[in-house]
Amino acid sequence: MLKFTVSEQEAILLQDIENVAFGEVFDVENCDAKPTRVLTVDDKAFNFIKNLRSIGTFAKVTVHDGLPSGAEYMSKTPSGLKCLRKIRF
Repeated sequence: MLKFTVSEQEAILLQDIENVAFGEVFDVENCDAKPTRVLTVDDKAFNFIKNLRSIGTFAKVTVHDGLPSGAEYMSKTPSGLKCLRKIRF
């Protein structure tokens, strides 16, 4: 567990993910709000927020046991084709 500073919207998002428990959350966006709240988070939640901040939008977040376990997001290949990328936390 780590201490990590998150925005209010990120804290609410982590609570929503915990509430879903097992399933999927769609159209998750980074709000660019200033992190002001210190939370104690799991490694998966930490990696999820870090990736959300750098990527900006996830089309789908997979939730397992109340934690984000993976995400999908739209991207482009080097030649310009649209693709759906997947990452694990």
